[in-house]
Amino acid sequence: MILDKIENKDYYINIHPLFAKAFAYIDEYLKNPVGTGTYEICGDDLFVKVQDFETREEGFLEAHDRYIDIQWIKEGVEKVYYTERQGLEPVCEYNEADDY
Repeated sequence: MILDKIENKDYYINIHPLFAKAFAYIDEYLKNPVGTGTYEICGDDLFVKVQDFETREEGFLEAHDRYIDIQWIKEGVEKVYYTERQGLEPVCEYNEADDY
């Protein structure tokens, strides 16, 4: 997990071949915001979910096998808890369609 500010995105561009396109989408979004929804950038390989919701106090940990999450919070505050995956016990079956 990497925790940082979006202003430092250039440090991470080369970690994955699609990160440059993901960060370019955020740059474009800042100029021309879109409504909530899912937007394909490179088919199933790279897509964006624009969401607008009130965060909850309680939630659950999630792990992904297929995708890498880049979570950018445009405004407000959200607590993000994380831990190593090793040693955790799943509370539900893996959902392949939603990758968690």
